[in-house]
Amino acid sequence: LGRIDKEEFGVCVLCGELIVEERMIEVPNATKCVDCKTKDKLNLK
Repeated sequence: LGRIDKEEFGVCVLCGELIVEERMIEVPNATKCVDCKTKDKLNLK
């Protein structure tokens, strides 16, 4: 709820781009866009 209050809901915490609506519907608590999430996963392996 804090991200909604700060008007950060739906905005990627890494790149600042809007998270696409389809992702927000599938994962309402998403904090990263698909590109950043993918890059994040690749860096962990």
